[in-house]
Amino acid sequence: MINLRPYQEKYISEIRNRFKKDSRRVIMSAPTGSGKTYTFSTIIGKSLEKGKKCLILSHRIELMKQTGGALYNLGYKTEVIDADNKNPDLVNKNLYTSMAQTLTRRIKKDEYIIWLKSLSLIVIDEAHEGSANFIWDYIKKYNIKCYVIGATATPIRKGNQWSFHTFYDSIVECVSIQELINKRFLCEPEYYSDRRIANKLNKVSIKAGDYDNKEVGNLMDELKTYEGVLDNYEKHCKGDKTLIFSSSIDSSINLVDEFNDKGFDAKHLDYKSKKGERKEILNWFDKTNNAILSNVGILSTGFDQPDIKSIMIYRATMSVPLFLQMCGRGSRINENKTKFKVLDFGNNFDRLGYWHEDRKWKLRHKHKKGDAPSKDCPECGAVLAVSIKFCPYCGHEFVNEEKEPEEIIELRKISYKELVIRAQNNIKEYNFEELEKIAKARGYKMGWILHQFNNPETIYKYANYKGYKRYWADKKIEYLFPLK
Repeated sequence: MINLRPYQEKYISEIRNRFKKDSRRVIMSAPTGSGKTYTFSTIIGKSLEKGKKCLILSHRIELMKQTGGALYNLGYKTEVIDADNKNPDLVNKNLYTSMAQTLTRRIKKDEYIIWLKSLSLIVIDEAHEGSANFIWDYIKKYNIKCYVIGATATPIRKGNQWSFHTFYDSIVECVSIQELINKRFLCEPEYYSDRRIANKLNKVSIKAGDYDNKEVGNLMDELKTYEGVLDNYEKHCKGDKTLIFSSSIDSSINLVDEFNDKGFDAKHLDYKSKKGERKEILNWFDKTNNAILSNVGILSTGFDQPDIKSIMIYRATMSVPLFLQMCGRGSRINENKTKFKVLDFGNNFDRLGYWHEDRKWKLRHKHKKGDAPSKDCPECGAVLAVSIKFCPYCGHEFVNEEKEPEEIIELRKISYKELVIRAQNNIKEYNFEELEKIAKARGYKMGWILHQFNNPETIYKYANYKGYKRYWADKKIEYLFPLK
């Protein structure tokens, strides 16, 4: 028997209420580390007690094992549908877990169609991923009355994927990341940033709405960013169990080689790794206190390792869900851990904000967010509220004087104010392309860009960049710079 937290019980109650109101397709939006698996497993348990048939769809083997473990702890056994089980019992069992890739290949078979018709509840884990999209055509055709829960920490689709409103008709949010931090259910983050790559990213190709991973990896190697990774690892998180997200296999291997040459215990893992190798490396990572694991395209979702103390983002992305999932891998509470560090080498904080920021999700629209005013301690780099007069970490006293913003040479903690300064720097350089990338990734409209301009001349230059006529610029200037 699992004792649910109050917000988990609230999720269960709210989802049931939506189902009762004939909202059969519900997104359960719950932050990484909030216990989504136990929450929806409890809902499944109630359905099983009523004799209903249920399915959980996962897109990675680690997710399926995690889900199976939660169900086992609740006293339920599952029939697994994967490549190793060629003939699952589709008739006599009531609870199934399936790899999305496996079901994609089998769903057209007559016995699977009959089985699909018998299901009462389907849970799609990590619903922001597109691997389970295939199931919707079959639900609409063969089992329109089936209830569906899409569980995700990041209810926003990457790239050109269909919006959630295409499939779901309701979204349930009961707790935010900041609330979980305040209640000590999640660790408090510390952020460090290195933006040496920033001015080079405008040369990187965009594929499927995100930076080309191979080109980003090549850029990291070209800039020898790995040297900064090692330096900052030794400075900020030496001895921490550290998970690294790299953009390409070659780049990740190069980075791991650098760590090994320095005498650190580091390994590489990617989506091409064989099942046995993956299991062996993850077991090593679990058992080794100061392990450093660099991965490519495999551990951003559904990977539960509470003793991770540092996350290194050794890549650049324009994807909000990917960014949040990567950061969230370090957020789980552990007996020897109340904080975790995020070291950003891809200038991601500029584009996407902070992991813990409040985001209000919608089925159809991208989120909009607000930022709490903050400042950096010039002595230790801590991010603090603007009202703080003495740094609680190093004792630095703040005086009422304005200082020129520092040029970032090594990783240090950053604030939202610095993001605004960087935007202004882009304007001074007429780097409109980079400015638009920041606005798009953070969900801002063109009006935000225009309000950064402090003179009519810049608006004329922006109009020329966009290919707009002078009349358009005149109207914007008339609105933004009215004559007194």
